Amino acid sequence: NIKRYIRGLPEKVKANVTSSKPASLHDAINMARELIEQAIQAKATIIGEKQEEAAKAYVDAPAGGKVYLRNLPLCNRCKLHHHDQCSVKCKKCKRIGHQTKDCWSKTSAADTPPTADANA
Repeated sequence: NIKRYIRGLPEKVKANVTSSKPASLHDAINMARELIEQAIQAKATIIGEKQEEAAKAYVDAPAGGKVYLRNLPLCNRCKLHHHDQCSVKCKKCKRIGHQTKDCWSKTSAADTPPTADANA
């Protein structure tokens, strides 16, 4: 009877009940019930912790826009986060140091002659 009961249990519970060699079916049922309750309680605790972390992250997040979460400094020229020289290249005027959306140039990329960078 114990073997039939144990057969339907989850693998981890089955292994624990089998290794303890219960004397009766009643002992096996009680042990399995306790192990399953512990597993359910542990899972509920983990889920609760994740929900708390998600709620905290939601509360701590600013109201609008994306947030930069790394350590690189903000570049004043291109408004991106990086070290060293600014290497952002405008697709409109082909100059380094700003993005196309911030370009003040009245010429388009078709009007400017190709540079050595464009051929490389």
